[in-house]
Amino acid sequence: HGELWERNMRLHKHFTDITQGVRRLGAAAIDMCHVASGKVDGFWEFDLSPWDTAAGILIAE
Repeated sequence: HGELWERNMRLHKHFTDITQGVRRLGAAAIDMCHVASGKVDGFWEFDLSPWDTAAGILIAE
């Protein structure tokens, strides 16, 4: 798979070990809005591009 994928999997395991769970809700913009509204405590996604986050940033502002 490659070094970046392996790093992502290590980070995923780390987060699942220290939290009550990890959930993927959909597009990055939606996940960011859930954090901004307080529905979830955090958001993490590996290797996003600017277009993946642009809408979430605008909505959250």
